[in-house]
Amino acid sequence: MGTPLIIDDIVIAGLRKFAEANPIRLAENERIRAGVAPPPGDRDGYHCQLPTCYKLVYSISEYAHVDKSKKPIWVRHMSMSLTKPGRIPNEHAIKLISEALGFPSLDKCQLSCENEVVEVVAPLEADPGCTQP
Repeated sequence: MGTPLIIDDIVIAGLRKFAEANPIRLAENERIRAGVAPPPGDRDGYHCQLPTCYKLVYSISEYAHVDKSKKPIWVRHMSMSLTKPGRIPNEHAIKLISEALGFPSLDKCQLSCENEVVEVVAPLEADPGCTQP
């Protein structure tokens, strides 16, 4: 049996707005990856609970390009899990939430599942902080 998902548009919009206003820059992302700084799922503003038992994390992060001569790249990152052990979110739930957060269609995203957490990653076209000081 599937786990029902109740989408609160206000909560999703707030999560998206927060992540877009607070992109994680390269230096901070490297601190996160080194285990020195907490990941977005452990930071206020980047995560929420959705009824009935979903945890959602959303961030926009800067990563070093594999080719060091090129500019860093920006990606949208979403992870979604259930608070019920042994269960993972279904594709329909992932699709609905990722669309609400502004991701392209799932066939244009990188998807993975590890430790009962589904992750969705997609590149952004532009630096989300280009208008910030």
